[in-house]
Amino acid sequence: MAYGLRPVSHGGYLYNTGGNEVFPVNSSTTAVIGHGDLVKLVAGGGVDLATATPEYAELIEGDVTLPVQVLGVFVGCEYVSTSGTPTWAQHWPGSAAVDTGETMLAYVVTDPNAVFMVSTGDSVAKKWEDTYIGNTFDLFNLSSASTATGNSGITIQDLATTAAPAAVRVIGVPKDGKNETSSVTTPDVLVRWADSSVLTYGYGLGL
Repeated sequence: MAYGLRPVSHGGYLYNTGGNEVFPVNSSTTAVIGHGDLVKLVAGGGVDLATATPEYAELIEGDVTLPVQVLGVFVGCEYVSTSGTPTWAQHWPGSAAVDTGETMLAYVVTDPNAVFMVSTGDSVAKKWEDTYIGNTFDLFNLSSASTATGNSGITIQDLATTAAPAAVRVIGVPKDGKNETSSVTTPDVLVRWADSSVLTYGYGLGL
């Protein structure tokens, strides 16, 4: 089952605090943003749902191909509903359900060293092999958050189909005695960003 990008740890030697940063939500953000969705900074101010899968910058024959960037991964928000109720939620319901004259804040994981767990979305059983580890993949279903669960619908592509430039790099698999075997058709994987340039604050700042 898809649940988007779920922060699980921090790469490197630093303590894992589950830290995130707080950003205002753009007042015209009508889309539902689920826990684990990608968000971007917009020129009008604040954050909005990112609907284009990020890609890292490429250097080709001396020319840099600018990346498709995101701010980070959405993990919750606070707002005042149209009924006047202060609300802390796992997902953003869209501006139609919110009093846009009040404070609207999004919690976003922006750390380029964050490690996430995500479903592969495979349609056939796969037995884990070393060839998958280190490969880069695109993200899919960027606009399919569930209002019932509050979770994102993001998955990565089939493990047999790599991409470059891409969004994330597979670094491992959660081992529970089942997930890492061929008995699971849509195994969970552990990923990090393919390169820090996919993030707004990892490769310059542009809107």
